[in-house]
Amino acid sequence: MTRVLMTGVRGKTGVPLAELLVRRPDVDVLGGSSSPTAVTMDGVLPTAFSWDHPAGWAAATAGVDAMYVVRPDRADAPELIGALVAETPPRTRVVLLSEQDADQVGPDGWAMRAERAVRDSGRDWTILRPSWFMQVFTDARFYLDTIADGGELAFASGGKSVAWIDARDIAAVAERALLDEGHTGQTYEITGPEALSLPRTAELISQTAGHPVAHHEISIDEAAAGTEGFERELTALTFERVRAGSFAVVTDTVGRVTGEQPRTLQSFLLEAESTFRRVGSGGGVTQTMSDVVDTISLPMEPQRVALAPDGSHAYVTMTEIGSDVGAVAVIDTATREVVATVPVGSMPAEVVVSPDGESLYVPCWDGQGILSAIDLSTNTVTASVVLSGLGGGPTGAAITPDGAHVYVSTQHEVDGPEDRGKVSVVDTATLTISATIPINPFPSGMGITPDGRLVYALDSEGDPAVIDTSTNEATFPFLSSPVGDRVAFTPDGTLAYMVKDAETMIIGIEVATNRLITILDTDNGLATDVAITPDGHLVHVTDRTRHLISVVEAGVVDQPATHPTRWSGSANGIAIMPDGRTAYVADRASRAVQVIPVGDGDA
Repeated sequence: MTRVLMTGVRGKTGVPLAELLVRRPDVDVLGGSSSPTAVTMDGVLPTAFSWDHPAGWAAATAGVDAMYVVRPDRADAPELIGALVAETPPRTRVVLLSEQDADQVGPDGWAMRAERAVRDSGRDWTILRPSWFMQVFTDARFYLDTIADGGELAFASGGKSVAWIDARDIAAVAERALLDEGHTGQTYEITGPEALSLPRTAELISQTAGHPVAHHEISIDEAAAGTEGFERELTALTFERVRAGSFAVVTDTVGRVTGEQPRTLQSFLLEAESTFRRVGSGGGVTQTMSDVVDTISLPMEPQRVALAPDGSHAYVTMTEIGSDVGAVAVIDTATREVVATVPVGSMPAEVVVSPDGESLYVPCWDGQGILSAIDLSTNTVTASVVLSGLGGGPTGAAITPDGAHVYVSTQHEVDGPEDRGKVSVVDTATLTISATIPINPFPSGMGITPDGRLVYALDSEGDPAVIDTSTNEATFPFLSSPVGDRVAFTPDGTLAYMVKDAETMIIGIEVATNRLITILDTDNGLATDVAITPDGHLVHVTDRTRHLISVVEAGVVDQPATHPTRWSGSANGIAIMPDGRTAYVADRASRAVQVIPVGDGDA
């Protein structure tokens, strides 16, 4: 048997490649994912794998004969890929998914350095360099929403064409490279059968979308809106190469390697016809920018939102990217105006409100983890407590229903054990730490059950900790590791819903039994936060890249997500008003809070 490990098994090329591999009777397919519980394809063995958790690589790569590596689009990709390949047995055949014209990609030859990590590994290797995927037109993280709802394809083409490639054809080449002879040492530039201008592309989409779709030429800055740092730089470089004609080159690679001609864009779009007609026509009412009730401008980028128990005020953490400045904006929800700005430490990670509405608690990175208390009668910081040493930044916080304690999770410190994060229990009366609870090393968000008995300390790469507040002892009861970054509970405390940043899943947990009850696809981009309506009926998930809110019904196991609200922003946090009529959403791209309608009530 040939043992094949796939990273990115749930991705655009991963799914069709897994389908091809499992058809081969002599192949064992290991589906690597940071959320192995979400790997549900028949014949694929769910395998824990995360670029952020190198300690697990040895187990994932043990005994593999071949490995499919989807390059992570992050600055440290060359180093990560090199380290991963070094974990594999020397006989391993490695196939790397790079991109077309990679010689020109990224600062300091980033993409070429990623490829060299494979070429210089001593393993047999093949590099795949595909053009733009056709699947960007059917993915809500890219162009589906504007095509389906607005009839617009906004793309910074500079008048140049693109040789669109179906991800299934890339997968077919990858299958041959992983299992057949004759591909070692090859670099394959993979394209579709023809290069199409963007106006012609939009014309073809119109023929299957059921309504006119027009190409709208935008600037590179507009194309990169909503991104920052390395992601922004990489996006800008990609569109610069589009405008240079790098993706207009057509190759015969698919036909030469597989013996089958690549799919045309027309045939791909015909198969996807129902997708273009689905958005806005099923399960919910599609709303547009006009449905944003109000926009409240802020001086910095908003991060998280909390509401006063009576709904009189909204509290929004803000940060100035690249600086040490952090603050909390206090918004009067009656006038929807910012009435105060309270300076806090840098990079505030969360904001929680005391049940009596008199105090705020804000954990900040600030070089080391600190928790600040804010008196809401004066809107001033009254006290702070150090949570951790250098590097041990806070990631989440939750307050008990009686307001007596705040639980704050922090990552491992520079000088501390690398395999441990911790939760600090802070006594709000004295703002001192009364207990410290060890948890897994990559903590993220936190939540507390409505009865105050259990604290969920999520971990972005591993098992969430469940803390009994009566003993402050942590257990790790989830056998199937529902990885998440944010959590919300239904008002009766029976169900918990988790979302993970950079994933499209909503994970439902039965609190009493710790049983995984559902994994739902939000059909959006990068999930950032989750909130549940006060009646416990609807779960709302914000999205960082596709400017929408996904909604599912709590307690329903199998259902499609609807997207009743969209706007041209980048949602990072959400809080729903106590009356269940509106929600306050932190919109990083617009440096604003968007007030959106929720349910059927008047806003």
